[in-house]
Amino acid sequence: RPDASDDGGSDGGDGGGGGSGSGGEGDGGAPVGRAFTDANASWLTPAGAPKGKAAKAAAKAAAKAAAAAAEAVAAVKAAKAAAKAAAAAAAAAGQAAPRRRALFEDDDTNEAGSGEGDDESGNGESSDDGGDADGATAVGDADVSMDDDSDDGDDGDADEDAEDDEDEGSDDSDGGSSDEDELPVEREARRLAARTAAQAADADAERADEAADGEAPAPFRLSTRGAPGDEDEGGPGSLGGGVVPPTREAALARIRGILSVLADFGARREAGKSRTDYLDALRDALCGTFGYLPSLASKLMDVFPKEEVLAFMEAQESPRPVTLRSNSLRVRRREVAAALIARGANVDAVPWSKVALVVYEAPVPLGATPEYLAGHYMLQAASSLMPVMALAPREAEHVLEMAAAPGGKTTHIAAVMRNTGVLVTNDAKRERLKALVANVHRLGVKNAIVSHYDGRSLPVLYGPSFDRVLLDAPCSGTGIICHDPSVKTSRTDADIAANAVLQKELLLAAIDCVNASSRTGGYVVYSTCSVTVDENEAVVDYALRKRAVKVVDAGLPFGVPGFTRMREARFHPSLANTRRFLPHVHNLDGFFVAKLRKVSNVAPAAAAAKARAAAAAKARRRDAADGISDAS
Repeated sequence: RPDASDDGGSDGGDGGGGGSGSGGEGDGGAPVGRAFTDANASWLTPAGAPKGKAAKAAAKAAAKAAAAAAEAVAAVKAAKAAAKAAAAAAAAAGQAAPRRRALFEDDDTNEAGSGEGDDESGNGESSDDGGDADGATAVGDADVSMDDDSDDGDDGDADEDAEDDEDEGSDDSDGGSSDEDELPVEREARRLAARTAAQAADADAERADEAADGEAPAPFRLSTRGAPGDEDEGGPGSLGGGVVPPTREAALARIRGILSVLADFGARREAGKSRTDYLDALRDALCGTFGYLPSLASKLMDVFPKEEVLAFMEAQESPRPVTLRSNSLRVRRREVAAALIARGANVDAVPWSKVALVVYEAPVPLGATPEYLAGHYMLQAASSLMPVMALAPREAEHVLEMAAAPGGKTTHIAAVMRNTGVLVTNDAKRERLKALVANVHRLGVKNAIVSHYDGRSLPVLYGPSFDRVLLDAPCSGTGIICHDPSVKTSRTDADIAANAVLQKELLLAAIDCVNASSRTGGYVVYSTCSVTVDENEAVVDYALRKRAVKVVDAGLPFGVPGFTRMREARFHPSLANTRRFLPHVHNLDGFFVAKLRKVSNVAPAAAAAKARAAAAAKARRRDAADGISDAS
């Protein structure tokens, strides 16, 4: 190898990735490319070459240069072979060089002309200490790039590369060389490849042992259900596979096995098993893993596609990001953000809202800062901003919120209205009014009237006198299980049915409180923190049949359209204008929002009854006239 001490080099990195300087035993580096450049320069013969002794001296020098070049070629070959072996070893270990290279490129910022470059094997950096060459050896791709000191050397470089490729091909076809012919770096590379292959084999064996310990069958087979505690036949505690998985990971693997069968049921199902058997097994598996009541799990399986149920339940196991709403009656959002950042919090703006902030980390309790106590912000889930955004109240309007406690939406409405107009905020539970009144005072709301009535009686008190009404109805809370895990075991079918009845009555009352003749309004927004169809689309569809309203676009920036059909049920097509927000899709609490426009103050049923009465009266008059004519 020619002396490359002028070029310097870095020490060999862990795993054979560093550059090889003078005397180094790495797998390749920048000095090799420089050696190629120097050798090419030695091969150039001046036009006026001396003769005689001078010619002999020149010939000796040329011979030495040729020998040096041959050694350089061999060094490059060795570097390429070692690089190939290292790349193969890294790939076998699951740490391929290109991937590591990409990671380093993301983290490092290299300025042009700095003389530094990433070693493409991903294991180190190679830098030139000495002066005029910017070339670097790309070890991961087994290519050598260098500066062209002169245009005359290009052909020589091309010839060398071609010969090198031919030599590599012959080496590969021979199937390897003897130990005596191998260079030290080649022997080290071969030992490294063997050691890495052995480690990969051990890793495969370990994964196989873990799979065996987890008892995850592949392909999935559904065992028949037997007596309680019968492990072979799958008792009530079974997850449908005959054995109760010992770990959560094994249980999740069993669930995914059932889902894989349902995804291609005709090709993957077990002989003699129906789709119902697999669905029952999936329900039992979800209940056993996440702790849901079977009835609630069945409802969720009706709402979501089967592969989406697992994603929903997994999302409910982790909390949503902490968000807050800046109070525009007192401060601006950037002022709240600056104050929290000064206290060491990590905050960012919510892109689809002008007043919301998301807090990633805070060293102080957000509900006890001076800014919070001064009413600069309200701790509020991001999804609960959606109903007020859909309602879009205007200044000087009359607005009603029927179920207002603890006051997050009330204070948001007041801020949008800029403390103008009249805001009637009501709640049926007296114990919740304390938090509502406290927040109204803390955030500086001045246009609110707090009342305590059953929402169903408000039409009798006020009549159709409001421009807009917001009903955030009481619900089962199936969209906020991450905040209240007791929902998993406390919400039965009877509870959901009772909620649906109350919601229908409240929604009809909300519609009756809206004036269809309002010049600016006539809107009702219905929302829940539930994901069940019984409490959402079914309630709105009922109101469409009972009142003269229509579903309009909510004007929200995103969301999943509501259902227009669910199993045997068929809903009005306009329900596609409603919006659902899901934890596993939007990283928000589960929420439903529908916006309705009242088109008449006369209910369809009353109008129909009036029309029938008018038709009956007309028929009686006609019959009476017919009787008189017959008598005459």
